[in-house]
Amino acid sequence: MKKIFTFLLLGIMILQPSCSLLSPEMSNGSRDDNLAQQDLDSSLDNEIPSPTATPTLAPEIRIEQADAYLFGGDLENALLEYTLAYEQSQDMEEKALALYGMGRVYMAQRNYPSAIDAFTRVLGQFNQTAVVTNTYFLLGTCYGEQEEYQQASNAYAQFQTMRPGIMDAYVLQLQAENASLAGDHYGAIVALQQAIQADPAPDAAAINLLIGQEYAALEDLTTAIQYYQSAYDLANTDYQRASADLLAGQAYLTLGLTDQANTKFLETVLNYPMAYDSFTSLSILVTNGFPVDEYARGLVDYYAGSYYYAIQAFDRYLATNPDHDGSVYYFKGLSHYYNGEYLQAIDAYQTLIDHYPNNQFWDDAWEEIAFIYWNTPGDAYADIDDYQSSVQTRLEFVTRSPQSSYAPYFLYTAGRALEYNDELEQAAQVWARLINEYPTYDYSYHALFLTGISYYRLEKYEEALNTFQRCLGLAATSGEKASSYLWLGKTYQQMGEEGEAISTWQLAESADPTDYYGIRAGDLLNGRDTTAITAPYEMGYDLEAEKTEAQQWLIHTFTIPEGTSLEGLGSLANNPRIIRGKQYWELGLYDLASEEFEAIRVEQRGDPLNTYLLMNYFYELGFYKPAIIACRDLLNLAGMDDLTSLTAPIYFTHIRFGAYFRNMVVNAANEQDIHPLILFSLLRQESLFEPFISSAAGAQGIAQIMPATGKEIADRYGWPANYQTEDLLRAEVGITLGARYFRQQIDYLDGNILAAMAAYNGGPGNAYEWMTLSKGDPDLFVEVIRFDETQTYLKQIIEFLNIYKLVYTRIP
Repeated sequence: MKKIFTFLLLGIMILQPSCSLLSPEMSNGSRDDNLAQQDLDSSLDNEIPSPTATPTLAPEIRIEQADAYLFGGDLENALLEYTLAYEQSQDMEEKALALYGMGRVYMAQRNYPSAIDAFTRVLGQFNQTAVVTNTYFLLGTCYGEQEEYQQASNAYAQFQTMRPGIMDAYVLQLQAENASLAGDHYGAIVALQQAIQADPAPDAAAINLLIGQEYAALEDLTTAIQYYQSAYDLANTDYQRASADLLAGQAYLTLGLTDQANTKFLETVLNYPMAYDSFTSLSILVTNGFPVDEYARGLVDYYAGSYYYAIQAFDRYLATNPDHDGSVYYFKGLSHYYNGEYLQAIDAYQTLIDHYPNNQFWDDAWEEIAFIYWNTPGDAYADIDDYQSSVQTRLEFVTRSPQSSYAPYFLYTAGRALEYNDELEQAAQVWARLINEYPTYDYSYHALFLTGISYYRLEKYEEALNTFQRCLGLAATSGEKASSYLWLGKTYQQMGEEGEAISTWQLAESADPTDYYGIRAGDLLNGRDTTAITAPYEMGYDLEAEKTEAQQWLIHTFTIPEGTSLEGLGSLANNPRIIRGKQYWELGLYDLASEEFEAIRVEQRGDPLNTYLLMNYFYELGFYKPAIIACRDLLNLAGMDDLTSLTAPIYFTHIRFGAYFRNMVVNAANEQDIHPLILFSLLRQESLFEPFISSAAGAQGIAQIMPATGKEIADRYGWPANYQTEDLLRAEVGITLGARYFRQQIDYLDGNILAAMAAYNGGPGNAYEWMTLSKGDPDLFVEVIRFDETQTYLKQIIEFLNIYKLVYTRIP
């Protein structure tokens, strides 16, 4: 990877005359090679960019450089370098690699016909080269995208034949899927039956369901039902069981066995109401006039999002079943809420509360009522500021059920509702109860801290001082001590006691200088703006030169025997997870590679030698996130916390806080007038520099951009061309759009970098409100952030920025 970054830097020095796609020097090649080149030129002439001025580099180096461009998402330069390497090389392996790389670029551009053309030429003209096996897999992917399913299935089958025993289950399922789409159901069955025998074993229930569906497509419903039953027996989730019952029921129905079909459908409805397949089963039963318990029917409708029909079913159930445990009112309330009928929802919950105190949903009903009063947008409650009813609901619950596990949570959220509505005195009083009444609750200490912040905002500095002093006395971590000292100092400053303020800030800084509050204390002492960087920075470093010191530290710290190899992977090279992960990585299946590498990292994190080897392996592969985490694992094994870890050899700090995708980040930052170290810090927080990561919320890529936001920015700038959401998984696109979005937040928030960071995570409207509440005080800004996630996010970016400044800025 070090070589790749070196070549990336060389790529900046582009000032040699350009050359044509076919150079005269290639006339000495074989007739077949020349014909292949002519065919390639003819079919791809419009796809390959005209080479610009570039230095003369060896084809091998060009391919490495192109690989780096491709990994970083710079498709234009990747295609250019692969093309030049293909033209200039006389070596069959190099030409095959270059052509294969061109195919991969076309895939990334979603130009599947050109990719197919490049890959088939690899197979036709360079069929003895090492890249052939992987070419079959990628060819299968391209054929599938073009809906040429039989060719796709055949290509996957050829890959599996040439590389068995590594990722068999995955490839065989792809082969089966495409065979099925091509109408080759027997072929699909054979592939799936082979897949179920693979090591590691796939999800047997899922495979049996697929085999059953293939038999059903062949109209062999008896055999299909047998596989559905096997799937049911092997299922690990209710969703799989619901699917198995539904499919079996449909097969029985087709066979005319109505009783057996209805039994399966009803079993699904009664036992697995959360599964959408249960809704399909219910629909069939209702259509056929089969009687269904109304409560069960209502549950299935509710989980399927059919709230109107759920309410009707619950009402019918209540009309005919006077004796029940009350749970129906909870789900009726939920259905009314999601149907926009808030008063009816409250009535349902209140009925449960009043008449069924022992019901399992009794606590939840209180929470739902409080939630409706406070959070429902656009309804009558919001119009009359009925947050007080929300607060009273929570406080009444605590009075009636003080031993409930909900009680401390209700106190905390009641305080938050009051703070939202500027009732700071009441908020402080409610929050202060937690440390006294529920001292072991996770948020009780934080509630006491918020009590102090509320008094500070009210300018009741004596009360604030007393509260922060109590926080200090109860502090259990260095970070809690630092936060208490920082706010004691700010309170002293407001009281005119500047000397006391300086003394407590010094204590805050010394408590933990790597913690957010310690960093801020240092800034206050020195009159610095946390996000302002005035010193020059230098991002060049040589990990290879630093490795010797790191290895000596490793040997000394963990008493590793002399002569132990600290290069390569050692015995881990033969670990099946490493082998599978590397294969997935080579094929661009990064999510699957990530699963394998993360599993082996966790397995080995108690072994310092193997953790060190894995860290280097991940780094050299370009898999930065697990490299960073493995580095932290190693330092943990050495007993080093955030502060002492900075005394370890600089090699480890450069792994953890590397200048990853350096040129892209610096260029994007400079384009938007953002300091590069700030952008590095933000990207580290967002993704640990993993370009292909996706969050549960739908954010994509290295900068974790939501698809709608990505499209808006791409449309505004007209780049990248033909933008689609998957482009966010290209590092170049993610970094560039992330920097542009960050600049939008900075401009919207009047140049306030801290607020822009909060906006990146919590939304610009919220950040604007927090900025208004803080009245220009950056420390207060952090404390008035109402989202725990955003507050933690912001603090961590500041901590990362502090380390980036320590490592990369230079004192003039």
